[in-house]
Amino acid sequence: MSPTSEPYTVLTSLLDEEADLIKRGDLKGVNALMLLKEKAFEDFERTGVPDAAAVNSIVASLKRNGSLMTAALSGLRDVLAQMPSRNKTLTVYGACGLPESIESNTENFLQKTI
Repeated sequence: MSPTSEPYTVLTSLLDEEADLIKRGDLKGVNALMLLKEKAFEDFERTGVPDAAAVNSIVASLKRNGSLMTAALSGLRDVLAQMPSRNKTLTVYGACGLPESIESNTENFLQKTI
């Protein structure tokens, strides 16, 4: 998978944010991001692959709001609903060590990335 491909950009954006929260010791933020990823991947399977700008918008929104948990729970569905639907299945290639089809392996994928 190319480092500029959309799924790669989306995934690395979420993982980079998680690493930053862990470094800062923000356990509520890590928990909120885990919920964010779980919800995002459920929506990816249902509606298609979002663009990286939308994921970055979610992350920026979570940072702006004092309560990451509240922001993740209340604002995520609205943001994801605005994302373009391009593909019905998010397929990620083995270059990242991820399952080929997240549609059939969502649970394994989330366990690996959380």
